[in-house]
Amino acid sequence: MKEILNQIAREAGAAILKVYAQDFNIVMKADKSPVTDADHAANEIILQGLAKHFPDVTVISEECVESHDHSGNLPDKFFIIDPLDGTKEFIKKNDEFTVNIGYIENGYPKWGVVYVPVTDTLYCGGQGLGAEKNNQKINVNHNLTKVLKVVGSRTHLNQETEDFLAKWNREYEFHGVGSSVKFCMVADGSADVYPRIGPIKEWDTAAAQAVVEGAGGLVVDAYSFERLLYGKKSLLSPSFVCISSLEVLGNLGP
Repeated sequence: MKEILNQIAREAGAAILKVYAQDFNIVMKADKSPVTDADHAANEIILQGLAKHFPDVTVISEECVESHDHSGNLPDKFFIIDPLDGTKEFIKKNDEFTVNIGYIENGYPKWGVVYVPVTDTLYCGGQGLGAEKNNQKINVNHNLTKVLKVVGSRTHLNQETEDFLAKWNREYEFHGVGSSVKFCMVADGSADVYPRIGPIKEWDTAAAQAVVEGAGGLVVDAYSFERLLYGKKSLLSPSFVCISSLEVLGNLGP
């Protein structure tokens, strides 16, 4: 599975870069989020690739979510994908967008691939299976300094997130980063924590959660500290913290 998913992600990334280099159409979806020609092109490549190699496995994609069974009775195994995570960053042309392919078993991420097309950087991993960045093993940073490096979204940093950070009673420096790159920075040890206070869709977190867990980190509900589940009827993930260790939370931990 690993090499197949890596190849599919790279092919989707190549299609995205072709669009990125030229003028492209932008359409606003019903939820007021943007979608571009690149989203559609990458989606088609990933769906075709998964259908070819894993014909019996259900695929949930952001770009055709209306066709999915919303009963909440998903099979034990399924893929959940975001063909272009960080469409707003893509439109701004700041290079911080990714291809996300997550594989779910029994409600949890088993394996994930996060590919950054502009830098040709590919992350993959899964809990108990390790994690890699361009074929090199990566691990979260457990040697924390006094000042934590916190990453968060440029477009979704809200007052609730700032209030959450303030409760830690820890010094930190904040860096705004787009898309699933934030998770990957925690996974490879270049950041300590990524908090997201506010709802987010499962396809935004699944693949990256697998990578973080493979690197020895955690992606947990920001309040219950439970590992994030997938295949819910709403396909919504709760507020979460992506973190190297719960010890980082100090007195906010369980």
